[in-house]
Amino acid sequence: MAFVFARSAGGGVPPVAVFAIALLLLIGLWEAATRLALVSPLILPRLEDIAGQLVAGLLTQRGWWLHVGVTLLETIVGFVVGVVIALALGGVLAFMTTVRRGIHPFILGIQTFPKVAIAPLLMTWLGYGLAPKIALAAFLAFFPVYSATVAGLTTINPDQLALMRMMEARKWQELRHLRFPNATTYVVPSLDVALVLAFLGALVGELVSARHGLGYLIALNTTYGDMAAVYGVLILLSALGMVLHLTMSMITRGLQRSGSRV
Repeated sequence: MAFVFARSAGGGVPPVAVFAIALLLLIGLWEAATRLALVSPLILPRLEDIAGQLVAGLLTQRGWWLHVGVTLLETIVGFVVGVVIALALGGVLAFMTTVRRGIHPFILGIQTFPKVAIAPLLMTWLGYGLAPKIALAAFLAFFPVYSATVAGLTTINPDQLALMRMMEARKWQELRHLRFPNATTYVVPSLDVALVLAFLGALVGELVSARHGLGYLIALNTTYGDMAAVYGVLILLSALGMVLHLTMSMITRGLQRSGSRV
């Protein structure tokens, strides 16, 4: 625990200590507000009630694990689908400048649609199973990877490009040794953002209409007024989001190290 109290290199308080202090303050204020009945339980349930719902859902009754699995499945499949489509479309349009500039406003316009408004349309088109949630997750994951792919393949150092052409490098050599490595530096960091967006897309789809998933649990318990369970699911969602983020960060760092050795 010594690192918690150790000062950072700049002489300030380390971030871990700031986080711990902020968390303790939040818990203290929350507990005081609920104990003194300053806030309605429908707004802030008691912390022990939230903890009880978490324990019941994950350890005692274990009914939440099915919903965790469904949400993760929708997120991962949607992420993979969105990334594959983004890489394929971005890779093609990067070399079709006129076509790319012509359809880019459509892609940008679709991405600016409110995602909650798109979800009901997907339910109508694809039904009420996993497909619309996966589609929405893929929809959100698509744009950051697509943009990174196009930028990575087209934003090339002109001196390096001139050198390749002066050496009479073939097109495939230019792709292999210049454009693809450059695109990797753009695409790999975008994967982290895409995964988080896919997670949010799956949740939005579940909130609109679902029979399983953590978004469904939030909607169901909100209907019944069980706010302790709602907060419990929100805490679980936060933990899952951090796990997904940390996992993808490890993967992207590994990909970046591998790319730097090539």
